[in-house]
Amino acid sequence: MTERAADTAADAAYRTEFAAEMEAAGMGGKGKILGVDLGTVRTGLAVSDPSGLLASPVGTVTQRDPDRLAEQVAQAAREQAAAEIVVGHPRNMDGTRGESARRAEAFADRLRLLTGLPVSLWDERMTTVSAIGVLNETNTRGKKRKAVVDTVAATIILQDFLDFRAAHAAHAAPASQASTASMDTQDTQDTQDSPGLRGDGG
Repeated sequence: MTERAADTAADAAYRTEFAAEMEAAGMGGKGKILGVDLGTVRTGLAVSDPSGLLASPVGTVTQRDPDRLAEQVAQAAREQAAAEIVVGHPRNMDGTRGESARRAEAFADRLRLLTGLPVSLWDERMTTVSAIGVLNETNTRGKKRKAVVDTVAATIILQDFLDFRAAHAAHAAPASQASTASMDTQDTQDTQDSPGLRGDGG
């Protein structure tokens, strides 16, 4: 297996595991979601629409202290009336967790305590590269780029999360409908097979 194929397989496994966790936790309801691109100095924020389809940039928080940063992000979640938070999870390209990933995990734990909201970690590999690509396309450079790159990255993270969740919901719906139809068919068959309900006088 090539290195790229291994990365793709690891990413697929990550998303499959997340989908199972999301379903078990009963996540995926309606409501705004706050996206967070955690940084050591600047942290980007984005928010979804109430239907959970479209992510939009909110702004950037400049804060080095992790506890104060968590409080500011929690406040942003309240101001945006968010029902859920997604924090970018900067895993290594091979899928392993380094210092930055563990920092994001600790930050997510802190947000859960402060807000009482569901907080998910979402793979953000290549997000910064994607954000820079977007800014290149819009010819955003210099100080202006520095001011918006983090909130653009948060928007990309959140949109990727929303797209995945929507696709997962769409995939799960036919299976659920098929299961319901199968149960209805079985119930009908059981009724027909029941001796007391045949109407044959027996």
